[in-house]
Amino acid sequence: MIETPALEKKSTAANVADAYPASPVQQGLLFHSLYEQGSGVYVTQIVCSLSGLRPEFFEEAWQRVIERHDVLRTAFVWKSVEKPLQVVGRRVRALIKQMDQRGVSAAEREARFKTYLTEDRRLGFDVAKAPLMRLALWREADDRYKFAWSHHHLLLDGWAAAIVLKEVLLAYDALSRGAEPARARLRDRHRRLEAGRARRQ
Repeated sequence: MIETPALEKKSTAANVADAYPASPVQQGLLFHSLYEQGSGVYVTQIVCSLSGLRPEFFEEAWQRVIERHDVLRTAFVWKSVEKPLQVVGRRVRALIKQMDQRGVSAAEREARFKTYLTEDRRLGFDVAKAPLMRLALWREADDRYKFAWSHHHLLLDGWAAAIVLKEVLLAYDALSRGAEPARARLRDRHRRLEAGRARRQ
Protein backbone atom coordinates (compact mmCIF):
# COMPACT_ATOMS: atom_id res chain seq x y z
CA MET A 1 0.00 0.00 0.00
CA ILE A 2 1.03 3.57 -0.48
CA GLU A 3 0.87 5.97 2.48
CA THR A 4 0.45 9.43 1.06
CA PRO A 5 0.63 12.06 3.83
CA ALA A 6 4.40 11.75 4.22
CA LEU A 7 5.30 12.54 0.65
CA GLU A 8 8.67 13.82 1.76
CA LYS A 9 9.77 10.28 2.61
CA LYS A 10 11.86 8.92 -0.25
CA SER A 11 10.37 5.44 0.03
CA THR A 12 6.87 6.88 -0.35
CA ALA A 13 7.70 9.47 -2.99
CA ALA A 14 9.20 6.75 -5.18
CA ASN A 15 5.82 5.08 -5.28
CA VAL A 16 3.95 8.19 -6.41
CA ALA A 17 3.00 8.13 -10.08
CA ASP A 18 0.96 11.33 -10.18
CA ALA A 19 -0.72 13.92 -7.99
CA TYR A 20 -3.32 16.56 -8.76
CA PRO A 21 -6.07 18.49 -6.95
CA ALA A 22 -9.19 16.67 -5.86
CA SER A 23 -12.27 17.81 -7.72
CA PRO A 24 -14.88 19.94 -5.92
CA VAL A 25 -17.13 16.89 -5.69
CA GLN A 26 -14.34 14.82 -4.17
CA GLN A 27 -13.43 17.60 -1.73
CA GLY A 28 -16.99 17.60 -0.45
CA LEU A 29 -17.08 13.82 -0.13
CA LEU A 30 -13.71 13.84 1.59
CA PHE A 31 -14.85 16.39 4.16
CA HIS A 32 -18.04 14.53 4.99
CA SER A 33 -16.37 11.11 5.09
CA LEU A 34 -13.73 12.38 7.52
CA TYR A 35 -16.44 14.00 9.65
CA GLU A 36 -18.59 10.86 9.67
CA GLN A 37 -15.91 8.21 10.14
CA GLY A 38 -17.30 4.85 11.18
CA SER A 39 -20.75 5.55 9.77
CA GLY A 40 -20.16 3.56 6.58
CA VAL A 41 -22.18 6.13 4.63
CA TYR A 42 -19.52 6.49 1.95
CA VAL A 43 -18.66 2.80 1.64
CA THR A 44 -20.16 1.17 -1.44
CA GLN A 45 -20.58 -2.61 -1.44
CA ILE A 46 -21.24 -4.72 -4.51
CA VAL A 47 -22.14 -8.37 -3.98
CA CYS A 48 -22.62 -11.12 -6.55
CA SER A 49 -22.54 -14.90 -6.87
CA LEU A 50 -19.95 -16.58 -9.07
CA SER A 51 -19.82 -20.17 -10.29
CA GLY A 52 -16.88 -22.18 -11.59
CA LEU A 53 -14.45 -19.49 -10.45
CA ARG A 54 -10.67 -19.90 -10.34
CA PRO A 55 -9.63 -17.53 -7.56
CA GLU A 56 -6.01 -17.15 -8.68
CA PHE A 57 -7.10 -15.81 -12.08
CA PHE A 58 -9.79 -13.65 -10.49
CA GLU A 59 -7.25 -12.00 -8.21
CA GLU A 60 -4.86 -11.45 -11.12
CA ALA A 61 -7.69 -9.94 -13.19
CA TRP A 62 -8.33 -7.40 -10.45
CA GLN A 63 -4.64 -6.57 -10.30
CA ARG A 64 -4.49 -5.99 -14.06
CA VAL A 65 -7.42 -3.59 -13.89
CA ILE A 66 -5.93 -1.79 -10.88
CA GLU A 67 -2.71 -1.30 -12.81
CA ARG A 68 -4.69 0.01 -15.78
CA HIS A 69 -6.67 2.69 -13.95
CA ASP A 70 -5.14 5.45 -11.85
CA VAL A 71 -8.36 5.90 -9.90
CA LEU A 72 -8.01 2.44 -8.36
CA ARG A 73 -4.52 3.33 -7.08
CA THR A 74 -5.55 6.70 -5.67
CA ALA A 75 -5.40 7.97 -2.10
CA PHE A 76 -6.01 11.47 -0.76
CA VAL A 77 -3.82 14.01 1.01
CA TRP A 78 -5.43 16.88 2.90
CA LYS A 79 -2.97 17.62 5.70
CA SER A 80 -0.27 20.26 5.20
CA VAL A 81 -1.51 21.14 1.72
CA GLU A 82 -3.47 24.16 0.50
CA LYS A 83 -6.15 22.02 -1.14
CA PRO A 84 -6.81 18.26 -0.97
CA LEU A 85 -4.82 16.21 -3.46
CA GLN A 86 -5.38 12.94 -5.25
CA VAL A 87 -2.17 10.92 -5.16
CA VAL A 88 -1.77 7.98 -7.51
CA GLY A 89 0.49 5.12 -6.47
CA ARG A 90 2.74 3.31 -8.93
CA ARG A 91 2.44 -0.04 -7.20
CA VAL A 92 -0.75 -0.84 -5.34
CA ARG A 93 -1.87 -4.37 -4.56
CA ALA A 94 -5.38 -5.46 -3.62
CA LEU A 95 -5.45 -9.00 -2.25
CA ILE A 96 -8.66 -11.00 -2.11
CA LYS A 97 -9.63 -12.22 1.34
CA GLN A 98 -10.84 -15.80 0.94
CA MET A 99 -13.12 -17.55 3.42
CA ASP A 100 -14.10 -21.20 3.06
CA GLN A 101 -17.71 -21.70 4.18
CA ARG A 102 -18.21 -25.19 2.78
CA GLY A 103 -19.86 -27.46 5.30
CA VAL A 104 -21.63 -24.56 6.99
CA SER A 105 -25.42 -24.57 6.85
CA ALA A 106 -27.02 -22.13 4.42
CA ALA A 107 -28.69 -20.19 7.25
CA GLU A 108 -25.46 -19.86 9.23
CA ARG A 109 -23.51 -18.97 6.10
CA GLU A 110 -25.93 -16.19 5.24
CA ALA A 111 -25.83 -14.84 8.80
CA ARG A 112 -22.04 -14.78 8.76
CA PHE A 113 -21.98 -13.03 5.41
CA LYS A 114 -24.39 -10.34 6.59
CA THR A 115 -22.26 -9.81 9.68
CA TYR A 116 -19.16 -9.49 7.52
CA LEU A 117 -20.80 -6.86 5.32
CA THR A 118 -21.97 -4.87 8.34
CA GLU A 119 -18.53 -4.92 9.98
CA ASP A 120 -16.81 -4.18 6.68
CA ARG A 121 -18.99 -1.11 6.15
CA ARG A 122 -18.32 0.16 9.67
CA LEU A 123 -14.59 -0.38 9.20
CA GLY A 124 -14.54 2.20 6.43
CA PHE A 125 -11.25 3.28 4.85
CA ASP A 126 -8.22 5.34 5.70
CA VAL A 127 -8.43 7.64 2.69
CA ALA A 128 -4.69 8.37 2.95
CA LYS A 129 -3.86 4.76 2.02
CA ALA A 130 -4.50 3.08 -1.30
CA PRO A 131 -6.26 1.00 -2.40
CA LEU A 132 -9.53 2.39 -1.08
CA MET A 133 -11.19 -0.94 -1.73
CA ARG A 134 -11.47 -4.45 -0.29
CA LEU A 135 -12.20 -7.74 -2.05
CA ALA A 136 -13.59 -10.89 -0.44
CA LEU A 137 -14.56 -14.33 -1.70
CA TRP A 138 -16.78 -16.61 0.35
CA ARG A 139 -16.63 -20.20 -0.87
CA GLU A 140 -20.06 -21.75 -0.47
CA ALA A 141 -19.48 -24.97 -2.44
CA ASP A 142 -16.71 -26.52 -4.53
CA ASP A 143 -17.70 -24.46 -7.56
CA ARG A 144 -19.74 -21.64 -6.05
CA TYR A 145 -18.61 -18.38 -4.45
CA LYS A 146 -20.12 -15.20 -3.13
CA PHE A 147 -18.05 -12.12 -3.94
CA ALA A 148 -18.02 -8.80 -2.07
CA TRP A 149 -16.32 -5.67 -3.39
CA SER A 150 -16.22 -2.69 -1.04
CA HIS A 151 -14.85 0.67 -2.12
CA HIS A 152 -14.95 4.29 -1.05
CA HIS A 153 -17.41 6.48 -2.92
CA LEU A 154 -14.57 8.98 -3.39
CA LEU A 155 -13.24 6.71 -6.13
CA LEU A 156 -16.25 5.56 -8.09
CA ASP A 157 -19.97 6.03 -8.44
CA GLY A 158 -22.28 3.24 -9.57
CA TRP A 159 -21.77 3.97 -13.27
CA ALA A 160 -17.97 3.85 -13.02
CA ALA A 161 -18.02 0.79 -10.74
CA ALA A 162 -20.00 -1.12 -13.36
CA ILE A 163 -17.30 -0.32 -15.94
CA VAL A 164 -14.57 -1.56 -13.61
CA LEU A 165 -16.43 -4.77 -12.82
CA LYS A 166 -16.99 -5.46 -16.52
CA GLU A 167 -13.28 -4.98 -17.23
CA VAL A 168 -12.37 -7.36 -14.39
CA LEU A 169 -14.65 -10.06 -15.77
CA LEU A 170 -13.25 -9.61 -19.28
CA ALA A 171 -9.69 -9.83 -17.93
CA TYR A 172 -10.61 -12.93 -15.93
CA ASP A 173 -12.10 -14.57 -19.00
CA ALA A 174 -8.91 -13.94 -20.97
CA LEU A 175 -6.58 -15.13 -18.20
CA SER A 176 -8.60 -18.29 -17.60
CA ARG A 177 -8.19 -19.11 -21.31
CA GLY A 178 -4.46 -18.53 -21.21
CA ALA A 179 -4.76 -15.28 -23.17
CA GLU A 180 -3.49 -11.80 -22.40
CA PRO A 181 -6.26 -9.37 -21.33
CA ALA A 182 -6.92 -6.65 -23.86
CA ARG A 183 -5.73 -3.19 -22.92
CA ALA A 184 -8.20 -0.34 -22.81
CA ARG A 185 -7.81 2.15 -25.66
CA LEU A 186 -7.31 4.98 -23.22
CA ARG A 187 -4.45 4.80 -20.73
CA ASP A 188 -6.82 5.67 -17.97
CA ARG A 189 -10.45 6.78 -17.61
CA HIS A 190 -9.94 8.51 -14.28
CA ARG A 191 -10.60 12.08 -15.33
CA ARG A 192 -13.37 11.03 -17.69
CA LEU A 193 -15.11 9.03 -14.95
CA GLU A 194 -14.82 11.95 -12.55
CA ALA A 195 -16.11 14.39 -15.15
CA GLY A 196 -19.12 12.16 -15.75
CA ARG A 197 -19.80 11.97 -12.02
CA ALA A 198 -19.61 15.75 -11.70
CA ARG A 199 -22.12 16.26 -14.52
CA ARG A 200 -24.62 13.94 -12.84
CA GLN A 201 -24.44 15.70 -9.45
